[in-house]
Amino acid sequence: MALKHIADIVKGLVDKLDHDFIITTNTDMGGGVHKLFTTNTYYLTELKVIEIAGLNYRVTELKFNEYVVVEPVGHTTSIIVDSFNLPAPDFFHGTVKTVDNEVQLFMEQNPNKYPIVYLFRYITERIPLDPVSPGNRESPVRLFILDQSNYDDYLNEDFKEKVEKPLMNVEAKLFEVIKKDTGIGRLSGFYDRTDLTRFARFTNDGNIELVFSENLTALDLNIPLRIKESCE
Repeated sequence: MALKHIADIVKGLVDKLDHDFIITTNTDMGGGVHKLFTTNTYYLTELKVIEIAGLNYRVTELKFNEYVVVEPVGHTTSIIVDSFNLPAPDFFHGTVKTVDNEVQLFMEQNPNKYPIVYLFRYITERIPLDPVSPGNRESPVRLFILDQSNYDDYLNEDFKEKVEKPLMNVEAKLFEVIKKDTGIGRLSGFYDRTDLTRFARFTNDGNIELVFSENLTALDLNIPLRIKESCE
């Protein structure tokens, strides 16, 4: 009986991170432009293009977890639905160089698909040896929730509201999913979170270089998962 790979387990969690955007009040501003009030704007950010009732709309204004203003892209159709689905972020796993290449190709074919979730390639586990009473596997997984951002163009408060907090909504949804998953043991203790305004690193000569090939902001999460199930 082979143990299910940690990357497959985490991907299964990420695949459940879709969200139903519930419209509490819909203000028609004319020409297909709408101000949509809600209690959870999830990962939406300004300029993001989303699909509502099969048509594309661009977010032109946003107040975190209060409302978004959207304009139609290529049409003038009014919004009459009371909810729409925001799909789960796409999942990537592997070394930085390999995933960077995969992400760039993916974004060329699927523009406007951020945010994404990246599981760092190197995974450690504690696996019980007793085949009779196997107990729980433990793995401190390192995840990055990533979105595009022109961080140099924002004031600090705007950056927090328009970039960082939407990523924190994805983080909150992730923990909702983890807590409901019957294959994951009860969370306890602490996990580590680092806000990375710029997804970048220092080179050996002290300069800063981007980790991936474009400007991204990240939440860096180190979560101690306890895995209760195995599979062939």
